Amino acid sequence: MRNGLVRIERKTEEGFLSMKIRMIPENKVYAGTPVDVVSKMSADAIFLKHKTPEEYLRAVSRRLPSIKIEGKTFEDRCEAFLRGMLANGMAKVVLEEACIDQYQIRIMRMTLGISQERLANRLGVSFATVNRWEKGLHTPRSGAIIMNLRRAAGELVASKTRQPRFKAESGSAKAATGSG
Repeated sequence: MRNGLVRIERKTEEGFLSMKIRMIPENKVYAGTPVDVVSKMSADAIFLKHKTPEEYLRAVSRRLPSIKIEGKTFEDRCEAFLRGMLANGMAKVVLEEACIDQYQIRIMRMTLGISQERLANRLGVSFATVNRWEKGLHTPRSGAIIMNLRRAAGELVASKTRQPRFKAESGSAKAATGSG
């Protein structure tokens, strides 16, 4: 539940409808809500000394100052983190027709830095339609709309040509190179 609205979950062959994010360069895909994705990433990140997903967010933001972790709730901070990963070219949105959800659309739009109205214009739909998608009341179903969403996601990836530089922790050479 977000902003008083219940998230609609549509059953697919693979399970419930959920956002997918592919990490670059590991090529690993994480699926679920932003909180689920960050929790899974946190569990996989054995090179950082953290105990909780919240500590993981703080550790990554210390190493990558360009990723701003903002928000009042943990869900908001997870969305901000994923936007930062996308904006820095460290991740990309995986758009599959059966798996496009409210989080993917909102995170992608906000990372592109455009309004709901501007996204609606780019996709050839109404502002209200984009608003309903982001609230989880409806999902995009038209092949043409999904194709345009993929194009927008491609623009996002293409615009991020530089690799982020890691900030060294405690003088560690491993942290400075990003290996671990």
